[in-house]
Amino acid sequence: MTGRGDVLADLVVHLREGIDRQLTTTPGAALHWRPAREMNSIGDTVWHIARWLDLCDSWLRDAAPETQHWIADGWAERTGYDPRGVGTDGLGVLSGYSFAEVEAIPKLRADQLRTYLGRVSDALVSRLRGTDDAAVKRYSSVIEGALGHLGEIATLRALYDRRTV
Repeated sequence: MTGRGDVLADLVVHLREGIDRQLTTTPGAALHWRPAREMNSIGDTVWHIARWLDLCDSWLRDAAPETQHWIADGWAERTGYDPRGVGTDGLGVLSGYSFAEVEAIPKLRADQLRTYLGRVSDALVSRLRGTDDAAVKRYSSVIEGALGHLGEIATLRALYDRRTV
């Protein structure tokens, strides 16, 4: 029998696969294009998803903020961007950012976004498998929201493809 943590882990696997499919076919010019000035790009949205998953992994480990993959894996140092303390509750996940704060998010290439998302997803999936129901309940809304962002990514890509130059 599959536990609820396994189901949530499977959703993270499907989420990552969906984002990988989108990023594989997204032209570089489309990655950071915005349909309007204060809207998110595909790159912003993927980074937002990865950051939330990164936090969930950290919380499941009951770990210090500096152990988040963005920090511990060197992304903050390489990009010069430390999201801690920014946005809603200082979580640094794009939620509650001003447009200037959104603009400060590093413009990662698709392969970099896939690498960061992959590292975070792999860690989170292994932690979710077999986790208790209380943790599943706490983090299921994050995963559900992230899955919803797949539609946002597809819409942004469709808008990019149909734009008038």
